[in-house]
Amino acid sequence: MNGSKKSFWLDTGAGMTVISNALVSDCNINIVKEQELEVGNSTNQNFSADLAFIDSIIIQGLTIFNQPTLVLANDLLMIQNQIMQVDGIIGWDIIQHILLEIDYGRKQVIIQKPQRKDDVENNLFFCGYPILKVKGQNQVPLYFGLDTGANKTHFGQPLLSKIVDLKMAKR
Repeated sequence: MNGSKKSFWLDTGAGMTVISNALVSDCNINIVKEQELEVGNSTNQNFSADLAFIDSIIIQGLTIFNQPTLVLANDLLMIQNQIMQVDGIIGWDIIQHILLEIDYGRKQVIIQKPQRKDDVENNLFFCGYPILKVKGQNQVPLYFGLDTGANKTHFGQPLLSKIVDLKMAKR
């Protein structure tokens, strides 16, 4: 970010990219001083925020210029992660414009510039919330709300009714 290496979460549930006040000075980012904003999160809490523009973000060779971002107080962006420090959140405002491949088996995320292929249907789209379309048995379409920042997975009756010979067990 602006020439400094930082670690970010990819969160499809975050509508906008977010950084902390500490990154503003660390990465030489200018805050737009027109007015302070109030933003809400998924737990219905509201916070004061500033708006800033990041000159450049480089992710795996993909460069993004003049990216708007919300700036939160440092304590609001303390993300508990035992493996690494997380400096901010890459939100849907960036994710919707990139080719994102999450390979859980290899524990790898691939991010690159999308290459539009006319014969390939896009399976990630936005309808008030990021939706992932996959095909189940017998090519039955299944739609999942995708929030990569969530810590739980929820399945409802509409999905469960489409799965043939469903066997459920408690863990």
